Amino acid sequence: MKRVLALIFAATIAIGFMPWKLQAQCTPGNYTQPGVYPDPATGLPDAVASQYYETVLTVVVPQDTTIPGLGTIPLDSSGVIAVNGLPPGVDWVTNSPTNFWDAGTSGCILISGTPVLTDTGSYNVDLELEVHAPGYQVPMPISGYVINVLDTSHVNVEEPKNSLDVVAFPSPFTHSLSLEIKGLKTSVLSVELYNMVGKSLLQKQINITEGANTYTIDTSALPSGIYFYRVSYGDKVITRKVIKR
Repeated sequence: MKRVLALIFAATIAIGFMPWKLQAQCTPGNYTQPGVYPDPATGLPDAVASQYYETVLTVVVPQDTTIPGLGTIPLDSSGVIAVNGLPPGVDWVTNSPTNFWDAGTSGCILISGTPVLTDTGSYNVDLELEVHAPGYQVPMPISGYVINVLDTSHVNVEEPKNSLDVVAFPSPFTHSLSLEIKGLKTSVLSVELYNMVGKSLLQKQINITEGANTYTIDTSALPSGIYFYRVSYGDKVITRKVIKR
């Protein structure tokens, strides 16, 4: 049996599906009725070019669902397959390593990133959800979300100096990854780097002065692939995906 499971896992990796990923630092909202919140009618907040953007969607998984011809059947889980149509520089991650949550529980989707000035415009965002029941996988697409990326004239000039914004470069990176950290007063923050399976590759406390700061990570020993960096300052946490060529 162990050998069979090992072969299944190896085959899964071979076709490019990674069942584990870094979890988002988000908390589901206080909702009880099954669904996704906020719904498309409520909408998502606007983004501003060159400013860090972050919003959270809450998914409340029902205990059961109705399938035509079968009636009401109990669910095993529900989750996110993809979030399509996001502005460039904006990505998504969930608080589940598999992007799925058990029936009767809640989860969250963190949408975050920094669009640039050339990204201004409106973006139609669609969710590809899927529910799993014994013997069934049923798609549940949700459309109608819009993210407006506004130009820099909408920047709040009164933004507090202890706000946090991070830009990684180059993208993709090769031998090193630099983080430009700006908008902070003099302080100490935490920088972490993870691989796709959530293994910590770097944990560092660094001193930051007011204004723009650059911290460079030597990545020459890392294989090509997808990584995540996390920068923490007080209760503010930024987690983003980067790619090594």
